[in-house]
Amino acid sequence: MRKVLVIGLDGASLNPIKSWAEKGELPTFKKLLENGASGKLRSTMPPLTAPAWASFMTGMNPGKHGIFRFRRKDDVIVNWSDMDGKTLWRILSDEHKRVIVVGVPMTFPPEKVNGILVSGFLAPPDDIYTYPPEFRKTLKTRFPRYRVYMRKTDPRGLGVKAAGDWLADLHSLTREQADVVIHLLCDSTWDFFMTVFSGTDWIAHVFWRYTDPKCPGYDVKIATKYRNAFLTYYKQIDSILKRILELAGKNVTIFIMSDHGTGPYYHVFDLSEWLIKLGLLEKKKLGPHKIGYWLKKTKLDIRDLIVLLSRHSNLLRLTRFLLNRIPIGSSITSSPDWSRTLAYADWGGIRVNLKGREPEGVVEPGESYEKLRNFMMQNLSELRYPESGERIFDVILKKEDIYSGPYLHRAPDLLFWPKGPHLISKGLTIPRQVLRSSLNWLPETLQSAKHEIDGLFIAFGENIKKNERVEKMKILDIAPTILYTMGVPIPPDMDGVPLKGIFEQPLDLARRRQRRRGLEIQEKEKYRPSPEEEEKIKEILKALGYLE
Repeated sequence: MRKVLVIGLDGASLNPIKSWAEKGELPTFKKLLENGASGKLRSTMPPLTAPAWASFMTGMNPGKHGIFRFRRKDDVIVNWSDMDGKTLWRILSDEHKRVIVVGVPMTFPPEKVNGILVSGFLAPPDDIYTYPPEFRKTLKTRFPRYRVYMRKTDPRGLGVKAAGDWLADLHSLTREQADVVIHLLCDSTWDFFMTVFSGTDWIAHVFWRYTDPKCPGYDVKIATKYRNAFLTYYKQIDSILKRILELAGKNVTIFIMSDHGTGPYYHVFDLSEWLIKLGLLEKKKLGPHKIGYWLKKTKLDIRDLIVLLSRHSNLLRLTRFLLNRIPIGSSITSSPDWSRTLAYADWGGIRVNLKGREPEGVVEPGESYEKLRNFMMQNLSELRYPESGERIFDVILKKEDIYSGPYLHRAPDLLFWPKGPHLISKGLTIPRQVLRSSLNWLPETLQSAKHEIDGLFIAFGENIKKNERVEKMKILDIAPTILYTMGVPIPPDMDGVPLKGIFEQPLDLARRRQRRRGLEIQEKEKYRPSPEEEEKIKEILKALGYLE
């Protein structure tokens, strides 16, 4: 029996972990890197949590499973019900492998599996959701402190004490999850086990600005006390990994992975503003009741005002306090004038206002559509960093270049990602985006770092090559690699391929047994959070900077 254990570290990047490991700060990671195969893992485009984990668990590109962003077109937060294709644990369950899945994003509502599944990120925050349903009672009885989210996901106006409280809660939440994982490792039989620690992503969004003086919003008081917050948290993860490896035993192949990486941003690219300058996006005129209209009439430059305020600490604190009274999602600008708009900002890309597809489309399909896309691609390629002259966007693609499948129409028409420390903002929201694009000290968002296209992958086990550097891995490749490791046939609709090069000896998949009847298909349509739960999930995503 080939058993596989997967540890997900949401948002973790390979380089800082390698650096800390080489310095002896992370001994477990050091052991894994020196005695295993590792490399950067290319995420989806854009590298967002929802499509990335959906692509991992199906081995398919978003054009096939249908998840491109956190929200559907009707503004509903996506979950497993919206995803097409069989998940990895469903495939294993149908092969009568026993699976345990704890805390993986995009697993709400809990899917019927041959084993145990505990829903993770994007589940409603006020309860725990499990399969089988009766396991919820067992979990809550034995681990009453277990939860999916931070108690305070949006610590507005972080001061030194609030920052310390937030970190203490993060460490507590991580310990609680580790306790559940260790209990299930010890007391349950399994062939496949997976858990994801989301704290590695959350701490980056909150605390990056306190570790990098070049980051907008750098706070010297908080940085002085908590400049080692990242390393301290990764030491906790390292200690948990050590315990998990001890319990897993020698006959288990270990995979450690992330859905994307994380890095700093020093500039903001306002996509809507750029489209306006090109004459492709038109805004409705502001009425006199709008604050934006008043600002325009008084010719007040918000950016200049913020720079002035930021030089005076007392004024800065007062302004922070006042602005924190404004709801996170507030917008005081106008919306697009669709009758005159040719293209608009989408998450990680641009969407054409195409006639016949968009509700008020104006661009004709065919030649006009292609000319517009080529025009935008050319202009994006000409954007340069003033200091170095290098391109801001080194990856600019049409959707059909990377996506395929029945949901291709849901994708942005153009996709691109910055090479350097740029954050792409959809724009059109004041004050949050305007403040973010100048100094980013407004604590209405925890967005303190941006997602990177490359995450990490580490493989460790008896048949895994030692100290092996692996190139050109994609998140789509991990599910077929797990199936290959466990001797399970890989479905033909998976886009990923098994990473056979990480193994010392090729695995024998020649023996095929007749597929037995799998689990009964589970109905998806009836699973939706209540409107109140939906709003709570949105507030969490807004606090992390995932929703505009």
